[in-house]
Amino acid sequence: RPPARAARAAAAAVALRARGGEGEDGPAIGKVAPLSNYVLVRLTEPEAETQGGILLPSKQQQSSDGDVVAVGPGKKRKLTGEVTPVAVAVGQKVLYRPNAYFEKFDVEGVEHGLLKEEDLVAIGEPSGEITPLRDYVLLRLGEPETETQGGIALPSRQKADEGVVVAVGPGKVRHERTGEVTPVGVAAGQQVMYRPGANFEELEVGGISHALLSEDDLVLSFDAPGSGAGPPAAGDASLAATRGRALVRVDPQSQETDQGLVLSRGAADGEGGPVTLGVVAAVGEGGPSGEEPDFAPGDQVYFRYGDELKLRPAEGQARGVKYMSVRLSDCLAKVPVQA
Repeated sequence: RPPARAARAAAAAVALRARGGEGEDGPAIGKVAPLSNYVLVRLTEPEAETQGGILLPSKQQQSSDGDVVAVGPGKKRKLTGEVTPVAVAVGQKVLYRPNAYFEKFDVEGVEHGLLKEEDLVAIGEPSGEITPLRDYVLLRLGEPETETQGGIALPSRQKADEGVVVAVGPGKVRHERTGEVTPVGVAAGQQVMYRPGANFEELEVGGISHALLSEDDLVLSFDAPGSGAGPPAAGDASLAATRGRALVRVDPQSQETDQGLVLSRGAADGEGGPVTLGVVAAVGEGGPSGEEPDFAPGDQVYFRYGDELKLRPAEGQARGVKYMSVRLSDCLAKVPVQA
């Protein structure tokens, strides 16, 4: 049975017992006991309207938080046999991924969800502070951009793809069999840029916009520019690629698809696959899955896919040069630099 189907079946069985359905040794109503690293969360009721009385669409009414009612014993590691306890406790308020898939059911008339620990992103402390879990990072978001580099006015809601790290989680489990954890590669106080299109939910902490992102969504770290200076310059000596990524410069002759994927001339003409040649500007540490870079800044690499970053042009930079953040796993080959 596929894992997703098995999880749904398990959740449905728990829901039936929670409602008082038949089942051998089924728990009493309201006495749901999660297994493994599952967490039972009493979901926060959605808001039907704003404080000003404006009705919200059903999608906007959804909230991504709740209170922990029960936790499983933890996940057993296949290699060592040790059990890693769940990192949250009964009574804590937790936030979960906005796109998390889980079964919802009623316990004594109140909507609950049975979530995997991996779907939880942070703990909401009674003090109002946010404590990230695993490899999640809490960012204080940058001010909205008011115009493009060419001077075109932008809507006030357009956010810069950057922020300051406020807090980080303990890290991501690198090896599921052993439970070995790789610490997060950025620290509180660092300025970072995240990939365009990163999926996250904004939240206010102390009246200031923040976001919880996975470390995998971070692409660059850099020294904070002066107030109002905007994004970092492409030639900034402080630019550093984050773990598992490389910063690659792409020359003007590269072309782009309608979806924003950069293609070489041959690929754009339909000759071969979507592969691009670029010059490595910076390389991060190896990724959490163990992949290590075997190239260095200054090398040329062929890569597949990448996220174009909004960097200020370096001094003397040719028109049309682009900078891409590329996962190490999407770098295919290294080629000699022509003299």
